[in-house]
Amino acid sequence: MLQIASPVVTAGDKLVHNQARIDLLQLEQSRLAAELAAGEEWDRDGFNSPYDWIHVNCHLPGNVAGNYLTVG
Repeated sequence: MLQIASPVVTAGDKLVHNQARIDLLQLEQSRLAAELAAGEEWDRDGFNSPYDWIHVNCHLPGNVAGNYLTVG
């Protein structure tokens, strides 16, 4: 009987797959950042801007917080 070999999943395959998942999560973060910016939560919490709120509360470098707001 003919047996079909299972495809080998390489480290590279896993990297590409994981990056696609990360990209989807970052897109969701951008959507949520836009929602945060449109609301008043950041102001109620005493922050000067949505950027500051994301930077502090999500423990992100400023450029990442800015990217989320720009994309969102």
